[in-house]
Amino acid sequence: MIVPANSAQPSIPQQLPGRARALDGVENAALAVVFALTVVLPIAEIALRATLGIGIDGVSALVQHLTLALGMIGAAVAAREERLLSLAVVTMLKGRAASMARFASGAISAAVAALLAFAAADFVAI
Repeated sequence: MIVPANSAQPSIPQQLPGRARALDGVENAALAVVFALTVVLPIAEIALRATLGIGIDGVSALVQHLTLALGMIGAAVAAREERLLSLAVVTMLKGRAASMARFASGAISAAVAALLAFAAADFVAI
């Protein structure tokens, strides 16, 4: 990423060449598919129950899991595009203080992500 020297805001990420751009497409497609399934499955469940009297087993749990996947993939896309929520104070700071605030914000984010990963691994192990 290229950041102008006189700018506290990060610039819009440059387009990546080749494989990285292809992976962006895969990420975007996965996000679209998960979103579509999250919308279509409950509608299909309602339509099947109303017309044929049958349903889709476990559709509510599946939609809950798809919602979790939607959040994770969406967060990955937001991170790729540098659109994550972050510490707003960093934009008001300059120089070393801004660097330290960015580091602290990143460290806290990494710690939260590690705790969530640990909790997810523990949840899956159950």
